[in-house]
Amino acid sequence: MDMHVHLGSEYSSKSYLERISLNEADYAIRAVVNAKKTLLAGFTTVRNLGDSNLVTISLRNSIEDGLVDGPRIYSSGKMVRGLLGDRNHCSRHCFMARTGTDIRYGVLYRQPVSNESRRDASLGGNRA
Repeated sequence: MDMHVHLGSEYSSKSYLERISLNEADYAIRAVVNAKKTLLAGFTTVRNLGDSNLVTISLRNSIEDGLVDGPRIYSSGKMVRGLLGDRNHCSRHCFMARTGTDIRYGVLYRQPVSNESRRDASLGGNRA
């Protein structure tokens, strides 16, 4: 079991350029390829932290339906992130929460779409 993966992307010398040059479909294709690589490396279960455009939620469903090969995926969906001093930015992986109401909205918004439990990204997403 790999407890911290990002199936839709991987760090490389081109990572910063890819943030602006790739679209959702590109990340979806990369997620399928990375899921297969992960399975072939012997990992049968992974926990995906931080999801953009719900790519790994769709990938998880496709794997469960037998459409593509890959490990069992527990996905946190979009991360709900609060203001953290100088780190007040939010990448494509998260929902920025500025108030308690924002946090509640972010958690409730994520739940029905991702079909995962209401846990923050640091704990991972266990199935409800």
